[in-house]
Amino acid sequence: MALTGIEIFKMLPKTNCKECGFPTCLAFAMGLASGKAELDKCPYVSDEAKEKLAAASAPPIRPVKLAMKDGVKTIGGETVMFRHEKTFVNPPPLALLVTVALALVRALAGPTVFDRAQAANTIGTAALLALAVLGFLTGRPDFLDLAITYGILNLVGTIAVLKFFTFGDLGDPGEASKEDGTW
Repeated sequence: MALTGIEIFKMLPKTNCKECGFPTCLAFAMGLASGKAELDKCPYVSDEAKEKLAAASAPPIRPVKLAMKDGVKTIGGETVMFRHEKTFVNPPPLALLVTVALALVRALAGPTVFDRAQAANTIGTAALLALAVLGFLTGRPDFLDLAITYGILNLVGTIAVLKFFTFGDLGDPGEASKEDGTW
């Protein structure tokens, strides 16, 4: 659990030397508690206090290392300034999962074939978005190429399915071509 500014102040040397960049040790302690200051700025902190404060002020999110072709990228491990940033829920992927879940419900319970086709198209679009974001986060532009290809296949597939269910055949060129004899 994070320490308050007063609890941190009790562990500081209380010299008010201003070498840390704050006017008093209490202001420095409040800065430490809110994540606006680093403990290394105070030259007079004892080693025992450094150990206690380092353990208490560890970032709430463990760093995760992702191997990429350019090297290793570390995500997480940052110290956050505001309380709402300390959540472990990432809203955009959660919104994407809710969208896919609602589209699955529409695909299973849709009253018409067109509702089901629209749900399948929505799921395909969500997958396209996930591929593009994953490619951006990992620094791999080839994922964007895959996402564009998947988007084109999604569009063509949706048009083909809707044409099949509307006309009953994918190869029917239409009435005008049959009468002309050009087909």
